[in-house]
Amino acid sequence: MQTKVLSRDSFCWVYIVKENKETEEIGYSPSLPRMLAICRGKHLTYYRQFSHPVDGVAHKLYLQNLSAESLMHFVSYYNADGSNLLEEFQFINYHS
Repeated sequence: MQTKVLSRDSFCWVYIVKENKETEEIGYSPSLPRMLAICRGKHLTYYRQFSHPVDGVAHKLYLQNLSAESLMHFVSYYNADGSNLLEEFQFINYHS
């Protein structure tokens, strides 16, 4: 898995969460604290930060247009063991 540099100054985030085994939600958030609030209690399977909102929106649209099988392969490429990536943020205490 590639190393991700987390920055509070990143403009936006694109993420994928699962609420149950079949339902995946692709989301966009303008800030890390907001993304963490939205993902709380869910299974975060993928995230990526963007400096420019247009890049984030384009990436979200790209993910939304993948077939279910392609999206599953995409997520498994970045998160091979399917772990909940919210654990990477457990020591971050941001307030929106």
